[in-house]
Amino acid sequence: MFLKLDIEGAENELLPTLQPALPNIDYLFVEYHSLQEQPQQLGQLLLMLSNAGFRYHIREAARLAPHPMVEKLTIRRLFDMQLNIWCYRP
Repeated sequence: MFLKLDIEGAENELLPTLQPALPNIDYLFVEYHSLQEQPQQLGQLLLMLSNAGFRYHIREAARLAPHPMVEKLTIRRLFDMQLNIWCYRP
């Protein structure tokens, strides 16, 4: 089974509720959004995916901060990071 989540920041709320169903999913795509005004939850999300038995590959989906170590986002945006996460079972 394949599940695609592209829900504009709500993945942090929905994925924990799907945790009991994750063993039934073979492939999972998550477009992860980091909301600029909230604590980042990428670590918890990746831990949940690992604990569910997934391997994952991550790529930047949008170039929101080309040089994040040097310059902070000066434009007021909803998201400060957007990643594509492909998950599969080995």
